Amino acid sequence: MKNITHFNLSVVICLMFLCIFNFAVQAGVNHDKASAELIKRILPGKENNFILETIDKYEGSDVFEIDSDGSKVVLRGNNGVSIASALNWYLKYYCNCCISWGGDNLVLPETLPLPASKFRKVSPHKYRYYLNDCTFAYSTVWWDWDRWEREIDWMAMNGINLPMVITGWEAVWQETLKPFGFTDEEVRKFCGGPAWSCWMGAHEGYGGPVSQKWVDEHLKLAQKIIARQKALGMTPATRAFYGYVPAAMKDKQPQAKYLQAGGWAGFPGSTILDPLDPLFEKVCKRYMQQQKRLLGETHFYAADPVHEGGAAYTRDKEYIKKASRKIAEIMVEQDPLAQWIMTSWRMSENVAKALPAERILALDLFAEHDPKWKKHQFWQRPWLWCLLHNFGGNTDMGGNLKAVANGPLEALNSSNNGNMTGIGIAPEGIETNPVVYDLMAEMTWRDQAFDVEEWVKSYSHRRCGKAIPQAEAAWKILLDTVYSQPTAEGPRNSVICARPGLGNIRARTWGHTSISYDPAELFKAWQLLQSCSSQAQDIDTYQYDLVCVGLQSMADLGKTYHRQIVSAYKAADGKALEKAGDNMLELISDMDALAGTRREFLLGDWIRSAKDMAADQRERKLLEWNARNQITLWISHGPDSLNDYGNKHWSGLFKGFYLVRWQRFIDELDKSLKDNKPFDGNGFRKKIAKWEEQWTKSTDPYPTVPTGKSVSLSKQLLGKYLEKIEGVKFIK
Repeated sequence: MKNITHFNLSVVICLMFLCIFNFAVQAGVNHDKASAELIKRILPGKENNFILETIDKYEGSDVFEIDSDGSKVVLRGNNGVSIASALNWYLKYYCNCCISWGGDNLVLPETLPLPASKFRKVSPHKYRYYLNDCTFAYSTVWWDWDRWEREIDWMAMNGINLPMVITGWEAVWQETLKPFGFTDEEVRKFCGGPAWSCWMGAHEGYGGPVSQKWVDEHLKLAQKIIARQKALGMTPATRAFYGYVPAAMKDKQPQAKYLQAGGWAGFPGSTILDPLDPLFEKVCKRYMQQQKRLLGETHFYAADPVHEGGAAYTRDKEYIKKASRKIAEIMVEQDPLAQWIMTSWRMSENVAKALPAERILALDLFAEHDPKWKKHQFWQRPWLWCLLHNFGGNTDMGGNLKAVANGPLEALNSSNNGNMTGIGIAPEGIETNPVVYDLMAEMTWRDQAFDVEEWVKSYSHRRCGKAIPQAEAAWKILLDTVYSQPTAEGPRNSVICARPGLGNIRARTWGHTSISYDPAELFKAWQLLQSCSSQAQDIDTYQYDLVCVGLQSMADLGKTYHRQIVSAYKAADGKALEKAGDNMLELISDMDALAGTRREFLLGDWIRSAKDMAADQRERKLLEWNARNQITLWISHGPDSLNDYGNKHWSGLFKGFYLVRWQRFIDELDKSLKDNKPFDGNGFRKKIAKWEEQWTKSTDPYPTVPTGKSVSLSKQLLGKYLEKIEGVKFIK
């Protein structure tokens, strides 16, 4: 077998020429048009206040400048991403504005402020990666072009230049497998449902099949996404082929050698085409050719062959080397500029050293908690410091802002950082905790330590549109509480979202419900934010933050109510159980109402977005089931260890799902006391799991538009719960 570590001289020279040529082409592109269109979308009617100019890189690095010509704001950058980043920095630090997943504050003065002098920022990072395979299930799965366009603008304004793109993958597989005996329908069955597409390789066909309309429309969507990203100067990353194929391949191509991946999460092991078999090369080449034809050139290919499930050969180190080399060899043959993106989950020295350094880009995926670079520097291969932060798209408030601010700088300025070439934002789910991602994205342009407390103070100005002392104090509390949490397994989950029980309960697998701060402090932050309403009540970002802090304060109280329920039951005190139970049910109902004032927190909108993509009634039902199942049961068979992995603080989910479970739990405890029989925890779990499955198959409608006013309802609930928590000893 040809070893790709031994290139001959002519190939090396050719690759060098291609790299230089590619850089020259990118450097010569004028991104002013794409940047100007972005400004029109973000600031309609204000675009004539800006002059856009493309400049050269600064000593080989991306750069932006903010300047004035005496009457207009001048935004300069070496590409569209840099120009968009200049716009974002200007809006944040000159205008106290904010663009985020949690609302926008774009209240601009009639006359835009002009910079007193030229301001320049140079990025110390070559690559700024974005997204995670799982994000395409937990967050973007039901997005249309309007939502994607908005996100791509956000990417550009936040310095992203290497975004992951999975959308459109079904069409690539259809075209790949046609010569090997597969029909389009067979491939759609293989691909499964969209809510689980990102775990392709760990299962086959679960949740599907989607219609051909879905496949065709998402191919068109992917093409628009990639075209826009490229127009702004980004380089999209797509999936690589590493051997995962339909089980039916064994019947259609019986001459080949196949491996069996281990089972995962109740799914049987999937089928892997041996990378050393001649058929693998044919399929891999076909895959890359069709992906290029359908989606265009990308040069970055993501694959983790031994992640979830793991292939049968993963313990054979010599085999892994050979298989990895073969995969990379084919990549390079089809794309001389190919780089293989791997995550740190299962990446080993064995794999890293099997490939040329220039062919790997490693993601230190959970660097804020478990920085692998400190252990082995990725064996001198290029790597990115990545923030994972979120699991399952959970929406609890939480994170560690100081870890976000300090981690990338520690790595960047370390003399022992190996070949660090950038940073990344790679959460399983997005559209939550915007402050965490605002800060992480800003690390694109920072190379020196800074005062995080001052940064959060200025963030409060942007969220309220002005400096308000009470908001500054509220955000200082938030920094010291929810945003100073331990980094393990992301923000904790609320007991509200967990299956009820008498013991220590948790919602998400590997998660926890421990509170690392005094919950009373969060109520203080809620009070302080509420007191800003006379000055900020019309600011969208302020309203969003007020709702989030209110929801989290009540969610934290839920842990105390759970303990009261358990204590009352163990004391056989029926009246105390009734009171504690009523408190819990009322709390969940109030959370539902507060969440219902914001579109971001509507279960009905999630379900509607899914159904809107259907071709017919059959698919409407299928996609609604996908939408419901992923955020509750997660999987309808096998172990229930993944139930509630995708839990959310959403209106509709609170009242239609979580409240029902708690009501049934409390009723079972009450019956147990009245019948003088022990509570059957296992029996209750089975009954509630059966009801959960029925809920995923139901089609009861939920509101798709917000109800009520965030500020006034928050004030009402704050007063109510300040009375309720008087004298209460919070359970942490």
